[in-house]
Amino acid sequence: MILLLAHERPDGDVDTYHLKPGRRYHIGRGSGCEVRILDLKLSRKHAVVEYADGAWRFADIGSTNGCTVDDVLADEALSLDKGSVINLGQTTLRVADLVDPTAVPLYTKQPSEEFQPMDFTAAPAPVKIEPLTAIRSATPIDSLFDSTTPLPLAVQVPRPPSGRQPVIIEPTPAPEAAATVIADDRPFFITVLGTRIGPLTKLQARELKTRELKGLLKPEDLAAYPRA
Repeated sequence: MILLLAHERPDGDVDTYHLKPGRRYHIGRGSGCEVRILDLKLSRKHAVVEYADGAWRFADIGSTNGCTVDDVLADEALSLDKGSVINLGQTTLRVADLVDPTAVPLYTKQPSEEFQPMDFTAAPAPVKIEPLTAIRSATPIDSLFDSTTPLPLAVQVPRPPSGRQPVIIEPTPAPEAAATVIADDRPFFITVLGTRIGPLTKLQARELKTRELKGLLKPEDLAAYPRA
């Protein structure tokens, strides 16, 4: 006898447990329970359900908050029938059904009444298709051409005469870029060591700046250069 135990969760969904004879099922919030329910009012192993002496029985196994079957305190094993209500902690379980697996299948698909044998009519007789005779009676393709007229051949592309030397195309050398030197004769004025010097040539200005950056320039070195 298979026991269908239904648990309606707080979110409205229903969990159904199929309990089969031959073993003991523990109910509680512990991970070792076959019927595990996350209810803080339940003990880790709160109660047991098992099939014995031809009936399903429910018993409390020393839980903290106790439990009832159809409002009867389950201090000892109580039998379960179809429709029995089990209250434990903040959880309610209901025996949805007791099914004998040898009598009626648990789920039976009923035959559909949408299509009945009388709904189908006899299939139409197959249409007899005569073989095509036009191909057999057609004029042979050989008769379309005169036997004395040769069939056109593919167009032949003449080959280049033998011994023809290949034409070697030498690359044209690129014209050398003419070196263009643009003389920069502009006067330069720079400030080094806090003193403005100039006019100078570009080379002089670069030399003074380099010496200043390297720390080699002294104030007395600037006496040889004009002041701006």
